[in-house]
Amino acid sequence: MADLFTDEMINQIMSDVVDKAVVAFHKLMVISVLNEVVDGSPVRTGFYASHHFVAVGLSVGMLENKPAHTAPGTFVKNIESNKQDQLLKLENLKPYATVLIYNSSAYADDVEKRHSVYQIGSKVGVQNAIALSKR
Repeated sequence: MADLFTDEMINQIMSDVVDKAVVAFHKLMVISVLNEVVDGSPVRTGFYASHHFVAVGLSVGMLENKPAHTAPGTFVKNIESNKQDQLLKLENLKPYATVLIYNSSAYADDVEKRHSVYQIGSKVGVQNAIALSKR
């Protein structure tokens, strides 16, 4: 009796399963880090917290030309609706794609340097990303 599945078919099925698991884990990691960064924001007026963005498929170098800073006092939108909009970018996430979370407010670097919550969050995200990329 002939085999029901060829080795090639089994390898393709396994590859698809692994890719789906990687994407699911990647999405959970991004959601977790974004929530940690936004919810742990020391500036809860809305401006800083509502200016966290998700970029999919970009490298850190490409982010040097990130969107222009929004004038202080203007809000992108409600913090929670901005978070949800940013997470929608993950719907078509490809396996092993680069996902960056950044803040476009002019004073983001100063805020992040002064508060260890962000440093801890970014280190956790980087460590998970490194572990994921090695698999």
